[in-house]
Amino acid sequence: MALAESNFIIHHISPPIDNLLANQLVDEFVSMERRYIQRDWEPAELDGGQFCEILARILYHFDLGNLNQAKSLDDCLKYIENEHITHTMKPRHDALHLAHVLHTVYKFRSQRGAVHISPDYTPNHMDSKFVTESIRWCMNEVLRIFWQGDKQKVAKTIRELLQFDVPSIGQFEDILLVQRTDLTSEEEILVLLHYAG
Repeated sequence: MALAESNFIIHHISPPIDNLLANQLVDEFVSMERRYIQRDWEPAELDGGQFCEILARILYHFDLGNLNQAKSLDDCLKYIENEHITHTMKPRHDALHLAHVLHTVYKFRSQRGAVHISPDYTPNHMDSKFVTESIRWCMNEVLRIFWQGDKQKVAKTIRELLQFDVPSIGQFEDILLVQRTDLTSEEEILVLLHYAG
């Protein structure tokens, strides 16, 4: 089974999501997944932060109806979490759950040191995994909430996105193992060479 393609996903979430924001969101998601699978921890965490910024703008735009490409994550989420105004995004708890996860991921990366040059922090698998899994959950929520069209297709797309969990290369003690089953011998050699740098 072929995995969901970016254009297919963008087509089914835009509209209601602004097309530029939908493209940016999917691009950051794919970039983060690619970096994570390649064990490139720091860029995966940076992509996760950019994903958070874009999704915060999407929620702000969808809830207020005002598209603002420069609005900060904090400003967007403060609006979403403000209980003293009328919100259009229903059910309300969907926006609040996403806002809480976005806050957590964004602050975690910053406070951990993934965003700034730090002598005390080295990007690692566990931090990257936390960011990646949180962003995967957010992406699946975006599909569940904003998908336009056949609900069977969104369920299939979510299942396909979850297939990103297995890295191409697994390291078991001192043995490297190609874990993908869809590669020719030549492709496996190329993957191992790429992994080795």
